[in-house]
Amino acid sequence: MTGIRDKIERQMIQLPEDAAERLMRHPCFGEAARGLAHGFTAIHKLEPRTAALFATQQRWLMSHAALASYFRAVECGQAGVMLRDVVKLAVKYELCSRNTAIAFFNEALKYGIIEPVIRDNLKGQLPVAPSREAIEALAGWYVVHLRARDLLDNGHRSERFLAAGPAAVAAIEPIVADALLSAELVRLPRAVYTIFTWMDEGGILMDRLIAAADPVAFAEDKIMTSIVSANALASGSSLSRAHAGRKLAEAEAIGALGWSGRRGSSPIWISEAFREEYYLNQALKLEIIERALELRAPWILSR
Repeated sequence: MTGIRDKIERQMIQLPEDAAERLMRHPCFGEAARGLAHGFTAIHKLEPRTAALFATQQRWLMSHAALASYFRAVECGQAGVMLRDVVKLAVKYELCSRNTAIAFFNEALKYGIIEPVIRDNLKGQLPVAPSREAIEALAGWYVVHLRARDLLDNGHRSERFLAAGPAAVAAIEPIVADALLSAELVRLPRAVYTIFTWMDEGGILMDRLIAAADPVAFAEDKIMTSIVSANALASGSSLSRAHAGRKLAEAEAIGALGWSGRRGSSPIWISEAFREEYYLNQALKLEIIERALELRAPWILSR
């Protein structure tokens, strides 16, 4: 058992420093990134409760850490993951306090994102496993990324990943999670990401702005979107108009976005720096997933 665990943990993704930047130079990368934004907004619309549970950078990283721990446990012959494992990972990666990790675990249990392996599971003292819906949501997250990557080279990753089923998710999630948790850009995002992704459902605001951006309506570092108000931007999410408005004001203060005319009644523009920061984070994820497939599921990449 120890040998299996050691073998899994030794498989680490090594990315060249400029890997994400090189991917961004692909002539179709803008189209791929906008496809990702549309995919994320579709996931949010389809499964708002699940999406909301993982809708901050903190919760998203905690989810990946916990899922990686679960798949490693199963590969080593264990039944599932324990509350203490989730807490240990959250503290190890400095994602949150012990109490916050416990609250996250209990919320996931309450809404059926994780389920007891044994029915009489009191206070997380027995193993839990991700629900079928959670695994499907994770698979969907991968498919959205793989479709974007396929667009860059006419590949068939997404089709092969779907055909492989849950086995493909289990194969790559542990090392993808390790890479995400270890990546400085993910752990310490730049200014715009810091504003949006550490708030409840803030990431969906960024996705919506990118999805609504007109790739050809560009002048003086301003990219026009079809969104005109904080209310429209927050529609369908748990965010209040006031909260969304505060975040827009923070982003406006650093020049990341603004209104093309009268505030609240004219299209919002985003800056080239905003778009580039979003693109860089997406490129990093695409590169991490690609390297994980090379290590654990190369048949998905084969031509």
